[in-house]
Amino acid sequence: MKIMKEKRSHGNHLFPFAFYNLIAEKDMEACYLHWHEEVEWIYVYIGKISLFIDGKEKIIIQGQLAIIEPFLLHYIVAKEDCHYFSCVFKKELLKFEIEDVNTYQHIIPYINNELVIKSPITIDDDNIEEMFLRIVTIYNHETITHQLEIRIYLLIIFKYFIDHQLLITNDYSKHNLEAIEIVLKYIEEHYDEKITSQMLAKLLNYNHQYFSRFFKDNTGYTPIEYINKYRIDMACEELLDEKKSILDISIACGFDSCSYFIKKFKTLKNISPSKYRKLLLANYQKKPSRYDK
Repeated sequence: MKIMKEKRSHGNHLFPFAFYNLIAEKDMEACYLHWHEEVEWIYVYIGKISLFIDGKEKIIIQGQLAIIEPFLLHYIVAKEDCHYFSCVFKKELLKFEIEDVNTYQHIIPYINNELVIKSPITIDDDNIEEMFLRIVTIYNHETITHQLEIRIYLLIIFKYFIDHQLLITNDYSKHNLEAIEIVLKYIEEHYDEKITSQMLAKLLNYNHQYFSRFFKDNTGYTPIEYINKYRIDMACEELLDEKKSILDISIACGFDSCSYFIKKFKTLKNISPSKYRKLLLANYQKKPSRYDK
């Protein structure tokens, strides 16, 4: 179950927490299809995002909070120019060494994924937005107590969930993720060959029609849409090599027709492969600025 697992680490074993202060332009894919073992709390500060998660699209608007529980495939597209905050962390950060009633009733079941948070949430308390803004400042200006402060703010936000009865029983099964991972791994390893949705259905011993619905429900794409998207992503890397022609790249990435490749590339990237190559090479050949990491 690792093909779509996010590669980056979020914090470390002593403090498994990462904070992302993100700005995205309209129609930009703010994050790719993936999953992670940590929970993610997203607060939309400005604008609107489309969050595809657990087989459903959810529109999260300014002032709303969205929760991405562990092991759920998801991706984000900006519906407007937007600014949002994301806390990605191990649920164990919410736990007390000495357990009280709330720990037994809410925190431990949440850590064990027996309870999840109903989402999206329209925040009716300015204090919650303030918690995220404080985390922005604390995370960027580490002090001797910054980790403790962040844990306190996470607990204040979690208290809001308890007070507003937003914790519900989790009915999600990892089986769907395991099945999708098998299919995605096959696509990654064979994208340069002929692949049909019927072939993918056989991998899981699913009826073809059922498989097509199952795949769309869990990824947001039809099997063919995802195959084409993956092939185009691979083609974008190949375009860095000026020695390779557009025809060669289309064949290497599994397209039977160069014209179909160009058509799909334009549909997904809003630009032709040749123009994309020029932009790519121009940016790649730029000297790094003092702001580059």
